[in-house]
Amino acid sequence: MRRFAFFALGLLVACSTPQFGLRKIDEPMPKLAGTTLQGEAFDAADYRGKVLVINFWASWCAPCREEAPILEATWERLQNEGVQFVGVDSRDQDAAGRAFVKEFGITYPSVKDPSGKVAFEFGINAGLPGTVVVNREGRMVYRLLGQLEQKDLDQMIAGAGGPAASPS
Repeated sequence: MRRFAFFALGLLVACSTPQFGLRKIDEPMPKLAGTTLQGEAFDAADYRGKVLVINFWASWCAPCREEAPILEATWERLQNEGVQFVGVDSRDQDAAGRAFVKEFGITYPSVKDPSGKVAFEFGINAGLPGTVVVNREGRMVYRLLGQLEQKDLDQMIAGAGGPAASPS
């Protein structure tokens, strides 16, 4: 009996353990609407027809701090090429989120997600950071659990129908 219990527990863990790293997916995008850290209304539906890069972060997350400059630099380079970035400040305090945005010079909108519900609906259920890329038709085509690197971001954007990889 004890042996079966360990087997069942191992099977449960194996089946529910999230796969970190980059995964190609094909799922409908959940609704993403709310208030930004700056107090403005945001609705991802307004960006239909663009590639949408959604980054889930928090001010207290060390890997989020490391990837923030990559995200901002890529946004600055691609914002006029049919790509929209949006941050989702998950399980954070508004003041801390605003300080993070200011510290890293983030110029794309960041939506508040104090409960973490939005992150969970997008499959970001293994901690932060996480990034989802949505194609021009509104389908999630990539999910990355964990810290992203420039090559991952370039691959996800290009694979979703956005511009090719960053210049060398």
